[in-house]
Amino acid sequence: ARLQQELAEAQQQLVEVQEQLGRHQQQLAQTQQQLAEEQMQHAVRAEDVQSQAEALQQQLVAAQQQLATAHADAAGDTQQTIAGLQQDLGKARQQLAEVQAQSEEYQQQLAQA
Repeated sequence: ARLQQELAEAQQQLVEVQEQLGRHQQQLAQTQQQLAEEQMQHAVRAEDVQSQAEALQQQLVAAQQQLATAHADAAGDTQQTIAGLQQDLGKARQQLAEVQAQSEEYQQQLAQA
């Protein structure tokens, strides 16, 4: 009878251990599911960050190209402006020479008169 009682107690303990094991397995499954969800969220966030970084890189390249174009345009405009000013200066010198020549003619005519 005593042996049967010990056997019954051992079986009861076995049932309790199996129940604990079942609870632990359930917790483990939940933890694994949470971990999988967190890993998915991290992957999505990493993709978002990567996409943002790529978009910023493209914007930077575009801005650098615009800046280079603006510099080239400004340099071209400056050279054209300088050329134009040099032409204007040449014309002004020519007009000045003509005015001086006319002035000398008037002075000669005045001296002769």
